[in-house]
Amino acid sequence: MDSSLHQNKKRIFLWDNLKIILILFVVIHHASLPYGILKGQRWCDMLLMLLMPYAMPTFTIISGYWFKPRPINVLARKFLLSSMFVLFLCYGLWPDGVYLPWTLDIMWYLWVLFFYYLITPKLLKYNLNFIMLASVILSLIAGFIPILGQSFSLGRMIGFYPFFVLGLKIRSSAKWQAISTSQKAIIAARIVFVVTFIIYFILFLYDNSLSRYITFFYKYNGNWYCLLYSLFTYLIVTILSLSLILSMPNKEYWFTKYGSRSLTPYLLHPLLLYSLSWTLAVPIMDKWYGYVFYMLVIPALSMMTVHSRVDGFVKKLTS
Repeated sequence: MDSSLHQNKKRIFLWDNLKIILILFVVIHHASLPYGILKGQRWCDMLLMLLMPYAMPTFTIISGYWFKPRPINVLARKFLLSSMFVLFLCYGLWPDGVYLPWTLDIMWYLWVLFFYYLITPKLLKYNLNFIMLASVILSLIAGFIPILGQSFSLGRMIGFYPFFVLGLKIRSSAKWQAISTSQKAIIAARIVFVVTFIIYFILFLYDNSLSRYITFFYKYNGNWYCLLYSLFTYLIVTILSLSLILSMPNKEYWFTKYGSRSLTPYLLHPLLLYSLSWTLAVPIMDKWYGYVFYMLVIPALSMMTVHSRVDGFVKKLTS
């Protein structure tokens, strides 16, 4: 890997590699949701467990790593106004859709980042270890507070913040820099990722309720064992995310340049998904070509929005 993960003068390819791969996983997962919600097909839960235990936590770590305080007007344009514009289009173009709340929910990450960018500068006067511990404790007890759950993504807002802080810690850690440049550590990380993932997936096959904990939807309903499930999920997801980051080659591939454009497919893919997955393509869902269309064509169309002209237009609107 590169001799330093902290040099801003030279682009760090591993982050771009991670971002474009992870956004593809997110789009594939979202494309599969109609099969789970409309048809009740369990393979969607399997796909969730294959792709998502590490996707959004790793994204959040990356966001924390590159965190830089910004004026609130810039944050509002980049995170709030852009997501609200997409939601407005969805509401305006498909007003009769039954699953429109899903579209509101799919933009949760931008709402959450807006909140993180607001509170983090105020919290940085405290030690990062203290912030990490406090945020984990808060997220663990959040399940006992009924108002959280999925309301305005408050559960995820609280649940993912420890990963954002973890990104801050990685950026400031000389020890991480030393580990990340060790070939032995990279090989070990890949082994750890595979072994941890296999263990977690086997546990999911035994108890598929684990799937709701990786999304940090907190609804303990007074059951203390749910808190233990959440703590276990934090441990597993953290191991998966860190080992994935260490495993990613810091090399430039043909797709690396698209990593810096990952916000564009995230913003625009709900328009494609809602117009096709939830409406026009529903009649062909159960056909073999329907599966191909949902799981290959729709993600491919969504990822085509990384084209420089589309990305440039979106960046002008959000900058």
